[in-house]
Amino acid sequence: MMIWIFIPYMVMESGYTFMAFILPIREHITELTPWIFIKKIFIAPLGPYWYLHTLILCSVVWYFLDKLVFCKPIERFILLGLSFLALSYARLMSFNNAIFFMAGAIVRQSNIPFISIFQPSKLSLLPLILLCAFPDNLNRGTLAGIIITYLSISFLLSLYPYLPALLKSASSFIGRNTLILLLFSPIFTLLSKPFVPIFSFDPSGILFTVVAVTFTLFGSFGIAWIMDKLNITKFFLGKEKALR
Repeated sequence: MMIWIFIPYMVMESGYTFMAFILPIREHITELTPWIFIKKIFIAPLGPYWYLHTLILCSVVWYFLDKLVFCKPIERFILLGLSFLALSYARLMSFNNAIFFMAGAIVRQSNIPFISIFQPSKLSLLPLILLCAFPDNLNRGTLAGIIITYLSISFLLSLYPYLPALLKSASSFIGRNTLILLLFSPIFTLLSKPFVPIFSFDPSGILFTVVAVTFTLFGSFGIAWIMDKLNITKFFLGKEKALR
């Protein structure tokens, strides 16, 4: 499966690198060479595609440990952690990000239902607000950051049963198609920037955020829908349909 994630990742990261060369963005690069492309795809990706880069590395390491290393589960997870540390020291990814992949692997291997580990609770909002009140806690690599992640999931799960049927369906659809957003949302993030002056009258930035997020969702899913209609999804994602 990772090979089919790598192909669209490579295409989109190459495109982002090219755009960073011709556009005056924060991550602007001054020259474009084959080495730059290789470096950005395999070593230090530009923009938001670091997430897919980390996911691919973590998945490859986990695949080899799970399929080729015969040892106890606890020993396998120790090796997984050491492997992620080595990749982190090699500056191929951040260990703070890999922690969450490892946590997901542990949850998956435990065979314990997700809802039993992340138990829904409205009361989780109180400690969540307290932790978020201190900026130092807003670091996903710290214990406080990990707790914030857990509490956020717990609180959102507690709200889900109260959502109208349409919102439930929409949120489930977005959840099933997260890969599409990871691949195509940067395009519409860039295209949303001209909207900023239009909403300058709103100092909170909330209106711009709502419009930009909506634009990004419909744009990303629109590309996937067109790919499905043109029957080219299998060449890009290795499956018949992009939208689930």
